[in-house]
Amino acid sequence: MKKVTGLLLLFIGVLLLLNLNVAHRFHTESTQIKPGTLLLMADDWNVNNWYKYKDSFEKYGLKLTFYVSHIHTMDSMRLAKLRVLQSEGHEIAFHTLNHHDAQKYVQANGLQEYLKVEVDSGLALFRKAGFTTKAFAFPCGSYASAYFPSMRQRFQTLRLNNFPLHQVPYVEDSVKFIQPHNFMFSCFALDDAYGFDQAKLSSLLEEVQKGETVALLFHSIGEDSPWSMSEANFRTFLMLYASYQVRSETVSGFFKNAVVDCSGSMD
Repeated sequence: MKKVTGLLLLFIGVLLLLNLNVAHRFHTESTQIKPGTLLLMADDWNVNNWYKYKDSFEKYGLKLTFYVSHIHTMDSMRLAKLRVLQSEGHEIAFHTLNHHDAQKYVQANGLQEYLKVEVDSGLALFRKAGFTTKAFAFPCGSYASAYFPSMRQRFQTLRLNNFPLHQVPYVEDSVKFIQPHNFMFSCFALDDAYGFDQAKLSSLLEEVQKGETVALLFHSIGEDSPWSMSEANFRTFLMLYASYQVRSETVSGFFKNAVVDCSGSMD
């Protein structure tokens, strides 16, 4: 009888240990949230302004993608600042040569002329200046699907539209959240002209914390322009970014599949 009781107690003990182990594994796996990624971007030719805030970017661990246009107008000092930003882990991406509206330009001059002047000649200057870019953004969010095959030969990723933060609840998830297999994506803008919304920004960062990837855009910081993010809003962004403890990455750092070099060949 004692032997049977001992075996029964041993059996019950083994069951308890197994249940505890399963419960621990379930708790661990269910509470480990895969972190998402924030893609923070800046557009145009505001190099001096971006450089002014590079210490803030570094302090908060932000890796930005700077979509640059008008490279042919930049002096050696601004080019040197872009190289410093690149050396610190940021990406220097391409935003055409002259920042023309693509649809208007193509309608007036044809797609091949657009590719020759606005894209290929600008890429040649990029290479000469020491930048090799895999990322492209259409100025003004102006594009047509007919451009995609030619652009895909030249770039790994294409950024399409910019949405105001107040449209966060109404934008489809396929646009709101970035997926690594989709080389085209859109973003939400932080500039004053789009209407900075702290609550909507918080909701996006919360989604990043849960595992989604979201893209945010500004043009400059603290300048007297509607196409700039105010200093106060920038500080609010930094506070929220730090509080949600999410990570940022460059665009090309996130899209690691099917890398395209500037000559148009695919690795």
